[in-house]
Amino acid sequence: MTKLFIDKDKADDAIKELEDGFGIEIPCIVREEMKTMCNLSEAFFERGELSGVEKNKNDTALRMIVAGKLSYEEIASYTDLTLEEVQDLATKQSA
Repeated sequence: MTKLFIDKDKADDAIKELEDGFGIEIPCIVREEMKTMCNLSEAFFERGELSGVEKNKNDTALRMIVAGKLSYEEIASYTDLTLEEVQDLATKQSA
């Protein structure tokens, strides 16, 4: 179910998928709440703040960097971060 909301850019798309794809009727009050939450998440992304998923990826990568057992390439692969993002985290961590 989480993937449904990650893959959709707008609440209306997620609602349509739930109703048409899964046969789930979404009450009006829930529709409005979904739209509010999607608008809030869009605002966070516009302001450049990390989502919970991105923060978790960064935190995990930092723990891997500190442990020193994996290459930056391996950390990037395991966390779905780019190699450059892992290198930036390592540079910030050592500063």
